[in-house]
Amino acid sequence: MDLTGYGYKRPVQETKIAAQLVPQAMPARSSELTDGARRLLDAVARRCPMPESAARFPRALNRIAEVWHDPARAERCLEELMLDSRCTRAGFPSEVLSELMTLRTYNASRISPKRVDPWQEMHLR
Repeated sequence: MDLTGYGYKRPVQETKIAAQLVPQAMPARSSELTDGARRLLDAVARRCPMPESAARFPRALNRIAEVWHDPARAERCLEELMLDSRCTRAGFPSEVLSELMTLRTYNASRISPKRVDPWQEMHLR
């Protein structure tokens, strides 16, 4: 093959391609979800469906499910997932990030529910 345009051709032994190992196909990640993570997905399905997170990042969802019973710990867990403290993470894809933000907003409503002023409620009747 002439790479320079001057009729130069590489010798045959230089053009051999080294054999590379082909990585094994990854097993389906959705099967890695724990029972707790599946229960969490069922519990929040109406308010914040999370199909992308479950399919692509089951370990993160398992981690959230472990602390979901305590809203304050769940908030810290979600914050740790979304903020990179080690400067080595590539970050979540936009679809997954959107699902995690929706879950974080829902969790915030569990921490401090919306307060209703009883006097305003009287005017609405």
